[in-house]
Amino acid sequence: MPQNSPFEPRLMLSMNIAMQPGVYALLLGSGASTATGIPTGWGVVEQLVRKVAAAAGTPIDGDDWEQWWSSHYGGRQLGYSSLLEDLGPTAATRSAMLSSFFEATDEERAEGHKIPGLTHRAIAKLVARGSIRVIVTTNFDRLIEHALDGAA
Repeated sequence: MPQNSPFEPRLMLSMNIAMQPGVYALLLGSGASTATGIPTGWGVVEQLVRKVAAAAGTPIDGDDWEQWWSSHYGGRQLGYSSLLEDLGPTAATRSAMLSSFFEATDEERAEGHKIPGLTHRAIAKLVARGSIRVIVTTNFDRLIEHALDGAA
């Protein structure tokens, strides 16, 4: 985008998407889903460490969960993939462990949590009118798919 343009980058991008439908791809990250109550990957790690601590009989108060991990499992790298592999020996176990983070219960759905939000629905509208044809996502939830199904 030209640096000396009098227009805001968002306005320029909007015009370009409108004038060249299907040319742009969309990279969708966790920010689209956090507003609906879905944690980021690091948020999942935090909640799992807190569950491990509680199961070990040493619940964590406050924000000291990384320190707790370090003092109890200091030799183990703390990361999303490594923690899941350590806690769940099979893909099925890991999937079951993660479902509560990404799939809405009936109660959560009734409260408007873990369902497609404004961002998901806006993207679905862009797809429906052909403005966006490719979506690349780093998200583990299926909210964009649910929004796209609703837009069909």
